[in-house]
Amino acid sequence: MGKNQILKTKVDFFNEYLQLFGTLEKNYILINPNHFKKVKYNGLIKNFTDKLEPYYHESKKYYINRENITYMQFITILRQIAHINGVFFEYKIKYTNSKHYMEYYFYCDCGVTPPHATSESTELNDSEIAG
Repeated sequence: MGKNQILKTKVDFFNEYLQLFGTLEKNYILINPNHFKKVKYNGLIKNFTDKLEPYYHESKKYYINRENITYMQFITILRQIAHINGVFFEYKIKYTNSKHYMEYYFYCDCGVTPPHATSESTELNDSEIAG
């Protein structure tokens, strides 16, 4: 793996926090906007981002130093860490009452195995989502 421009090293406590943030399902950890609201309400985000300080390059700490973090900003942090840790993830767009939201599925070493043969992280950019 090449040098990461956002994080210095793997985040060793990532899997434990994923389990705190989401719901451990059959073979993945699910995180959706309801999980985010619960985590934010319980004050776990600040604790998590404080622990991440030494892992981020100085010029990229704005990702974790935001005051009122949104769901998508929170997911961005999780995706960045998943990428450097080699954690496979995917998302699905869900629709409820004519509104959409994204659910994320993380396949970490929490007793879950990825559905695909590859161990590389998968992420789609905005043009692939819209397309």
